[in-house]
Amino acid sequence: MDASTDSKGEGHAPQRLLVAGGFLFLAVLGIRWIANTLVWLHLTTGRFVAEHGIPRTDTLSFTADGSPWIAATWLYDRVLYALWGLGAPVVILVHVGLVLGAFALLIGRTRGWACGASIALGLTVSGWLLAPQFTVSPIVAAIALTAVFMFALARPLPAPALWPVLLVGQILWTNMHPSFFFGPIICVVFAVEASRRSPDDDLAAPEGGLLASRTAWSLAIATAAATLLNPYGPKLHVHIIGLLSDPT
Repeated sequence: MDASTDSKGEGHAPQRLLVAGGFLFLAVLGIRWIANTLVWLHLTTGRFVAEHGIPRTDTLSFTADGSPWIAATWLYDRVLYALWGLGAPVVILVHVGLVLGAFALLIGRTRGWACGASIALGLTVSGWLLAPQFTVSPIVAAIALTAVFMFALARPLPAPALWPVLLVGQILWTNMHPSFFFGPIICVVFAVEASRRSPDDDLAAPEGGLLASRTAWSLAIATAAATLLNPYGPKLHVHIIGLLSDPT
């Protein structure tokens, strides 16, 4: 190794330490007592799914017993119940790992635009903003899947991997958290960007190329169709729209 390589490596060391500090800050925020009371509802639902299958009617609440029930997070609840059998520390560490993995994917797509100090600052600010939601909750799974979509589309994966990653990710998202409609929206955003791009931009694209407009629009349509692959069909969409339009 020559002197120039040594010097370059030493220059990158402080940057890596800053980024590592940002990740450590995120991890510290997530490693804490489980204080989210909704965890018990998710665990109870997960136990019901494990013992009786996907719920269709409410059997867990006194006032709504027998009423139709759409468990929008049933898959997350089932996974959470399985993890709970391994112990609460495992549950916490898995959720922390999902968030750290999400930011690691996004950093992999931003290294050409930002130095280590900027990335560390971004991680710190993101962690501060995320802190109220950074607990054992299905929103953590949604954060991870959002990162997967952006990672796969920003410098698109090869077609044999891009389609299954996004379609499987969309199906998982649909059955884990009500924010699943963000999957097709992310695809639409990339499709609009691709449609507005000039041919010169494609020629100047970095290695790996840019997402083609036709592919992006096709993915938007396919992921939207994939949201129907849930136990409740279109009723889930109606339910989510009702939640969004409810003033409470």
